[in-house]
Amino acid sequence: MFFDENFRTLVKGMLPAIIVLFVALMISGIVTKAKQQNEVKTLNLSDLFTFSTISDSFSFNMKHPTLLIYFNPDCEHCQYEARAIRDSLHRFAATNVLLVSDESVERLREFAKEYDLVNQPNIHILYDRDRKFKDLFGTSMVPSIFIYNQQQELVKHYKGETKIEAILKYSAP
Repeated sequence: MFFDENFRTLVKGMLPAIIVLFVALMISGIVTKAKQQNEVKTLNLSDLFTFSTISDSFSFNMKHPTLLIYFNPDCEHCQYEARAIRDSLHRFAATNVLLVSDESVERLREFAKEYDLVNQPNIHILYDRDRKFKDLFGTSMVPSIFIYNQQQELVKHYKGETKIEAILKYSAP
């Protein structure tokens, strides 16, 4: 025989423990995945003050819905989103548009200028100096788009490039 009787007894005795350990690991993985997908359901204004604005002023109308986009200025999909917003500025007039990135302030200013997002009263580019976005909002994927209603409750979260019509569907007041 290849395995002696003592080994078989040992395996039979350990089998229930192995099954319990496997099930525990599976449950742990499911819980971890659920926590990672736990998005910010209500926008907390104090979280926004974790970021600094690249402009001289920052105004936020609590009566308007909020479009929060985590982006990277060098990401082609993020550039698409910026162009789409720029081309539809009039449709976002009653929406707070916040673009957050951890790239340098200089690069963010270049990006804002390049896509004509400078001096738009409802559009703000925010600098995530301490790289807290992932901790606060549960993702570091760019672009990540969070849409909050007038009560600042999450109504939609998109990951990746998203058509402007889909964004407007949920961000219009």
